[in-house]
Amino acid sequence: MDARTSQQLQLIDEQDSYIQSRADTMQNIESTIVELGSIFQQLAHMVKEQEETIQRCQSRFSTLCLHPSLLSVPPFTVPHPTAGSMRAWRMRS
Repeated sequence: MDARTSQQLQLIDEQDSYIQSRADTMQNIESTIVELGSIFQQLAHMVKEQEETIQRCQSRFSTLCLHPSLLSVPPFTVPHPTAGSMRAWRMRS
């Protein structure tokens, strides 16, 4: 085997190694994309599960905005916490 043939065989081996490396990388990318797809499907399912609860909360909030008399405590009568009352509360905890 002459030097030229040896170089060609070495080049072919390097190309095969590079191609295999690229194929492995593509498989990893494909696997990651499939995993991300699964995660997004789970997220979409969780969001869908919360839709009814959110709509119910929005409806109640809208009703209370239109009819504040429905509140059990008159609006704006709850005292706003002051720095002193917050310190006292933290000390009790």
